[in-house]
Amino acid sequence: MLRLLNTAEQLMDFTFRLEGTHGGITLGEAFERLLSEVEVQDEPEWCPQKSPTTEKRSILTPDQQFYYRPHLFETMEVELEKAHQLQYALLPRELPAHAPCRLSAVLESYCHLSGDLFGWHELGGERLMLWLVDMSGHGVRAGILSALIRILIDDMRDETDPGTLVTQLNRRMIASLRVSDDVMYATGAFLLLGPGSLRYLVAAHPPVLQRNGAHTLGRLESTGRPVGVFPSTVYETRRAPLHSENILLLYTDGILEAGNESGEEFGQERLEHAFLSSNGDVSGVTRHIYDTVSAYQDMNYIDDDVTFLAVEC
Repeated sequence: MLRLLNTAEQLMDFTFRLEGTHGGITLGEAFERLLSEVEVQDEPEWCPQKSPTTEKRSILTPDQQFYYRPHLFETMEVELEKAHQLQYALLPRELPAHAPCRLSAVLESYCHLSGDLFGWHELGGERLMLWLVDMSGHGVRAGILSALIRILIDDMRDETDPGTLVTQLNRRMIASLRVSDDVMYATGAFLLLGPGSLRYLVAAHPPVLQRNGAHTLGRLESTGRPVGVFPSTVYETRRAPLHSENILLLYTDGILEAGNESGEEFGQERLEHAFLSSNGDVSGVTRHIYDTVSAYQDMNYIDDDVTFLAVEC
């Protein structure tokens, strides 16, 4: 844990004071509290005995399935192993009891840790703020940056407008990061889901796909810049119709860039076809997409995080 704290302090201004639900504590205090809550161990229980690991870390409930799997190697540095631990500990385990949707998620994290992360928090009136972000870079920095995103979003969990949330997230992320040679940023999709309503913001991220009961496809395209680059950027919320038979698909570019033996990428067209041809509930959707990608590329040897979520409201 001390390794992560030392590296995090080099990347972030630990004296930066949070403004919202964390009660005015500093970023350093919030990061230490987060590490204590997720219980990052010196010797991970899931540390692999071979390369790469094939251990499955599935979390099942009656209503949704979350499938998480790390890809680690015996020669990995201890600090990177701990960053992997942190990433997986930050992933959610279940939806709130009154969530207005069902959800199934898949995340396979490559050994160099690209830093995909998603989460949600419940708002009043049976509304759910759902987000998926993809951190820039690789390695320990990406893992720590995902923890920063989680802290900052948690500090704004009372915000009910996606555009306002991301505008503030962008400003606070820039203010809390130390200046370095590498520009650290995030792309992402932020959705406010409620009974029959959808408000969203997609920031420099692949489009969210929307499928209706007739298996026709819509796309919620990116409308904003990357988060954490330009301090004056203002993000605007968009609206889209949401019907009872709609299923949404959120994903990061790792699934698009999955390559076959010839080096050809899986790509947007194949993903959309797999999404449209899937049947059943959201677990059936993610299972069909996963099987399709697995048939295209050996998932034991991916080159980037592969993350996607199916949401039915």
